[in-house]
Amino acid sequence: MKLLIAEDDPDMQKILKLYLQREGCQVNIVDNGRAAIDFLSENQVDLVILDWMMPCTPPA
Repeated sequence: MKLLIAEDDPDMQKILKLYLQREGCQVNIVDNGRAAIDFLSENQVDLVILDWMMPCTPPA
């Protein structure tokens, strides 16, 4: 299963990636909404795990 994790907290990224890879998932991670949109415009995934309070753009 191909997954995209859109999460801005590095610790949460690591935890989610570790557990999901152990289950056999192919995991990609982005850290802002714009990067998620860009990734999805060029790649197909089966599931997106989205941090709904994440900023749309990277911090300045």
